[in-house]
Amino acid sequence: MLQSFRLIALVALIACREVISAEDKYFGCHRNVDAICATSAVRYTLKLTWAERLHRGKRDYVCRSDTNPICCNQGMFDINATPNHFLMVVDTAINPCSIGGQ
Repeated sequence: MLQSFRLIALVALIACREVISAEDKYFGCHRNVDAICATSAVRYTLKLTWAERLHRGKRDYVCRSDTNPICCNQGMFDINATPNHFLMVVDTAINPCSIGGQ
């Protein structure tokens, strides 16, 4: 009886986690364009991180959980130059970028 209760509790916990977890966003960017994930931060600022490349040699990317995909001109943001590998910018800095991928 106790084992079946544990199993039911585990299934319920997993189901709840799947419902509340944010979805990953898959996207692509053209050649010579940087794939970036943007997260809303404090008062009109965004936290930029590199998108995760899904396949070597392909331009397929994913932004995890609460981040939004953007494609910006190559070299527009130098995320690697920061010690924490993220960059804080004002939200208008991404205006020339393609939001949601290309």
